[in-house]
Amino acid sequence: MHSAKKKLRKSIVVNSDTENDDKENEFTSKISELEYKEWVLALKERKIDLREQEAKVYLMELSNFEKEYKLEFVKS
Repeated sequence: MHSAKKKLRKSIVVNSDTENDDKENEFTSKISELEYKEWVLALKERKIDLREQEAKVYLMELSNFEKEYKLEFVKS
């Protein structure tokens, strides 16, 4: 008789859900970071727009003062 030897098989279980969750979390984190950076850039652009508008107002005020000065100079 032949002695029956059973081959032992080792099973490796890969928990792909955990790997997928990690990758998904990393992806979500990167998306959140990009959205935050986009938000910061939008704020900076808005600040620049406001400063440009302030500069235009300042130039208009300066121009008005200059015109007033010239009018007063002509009157005297």
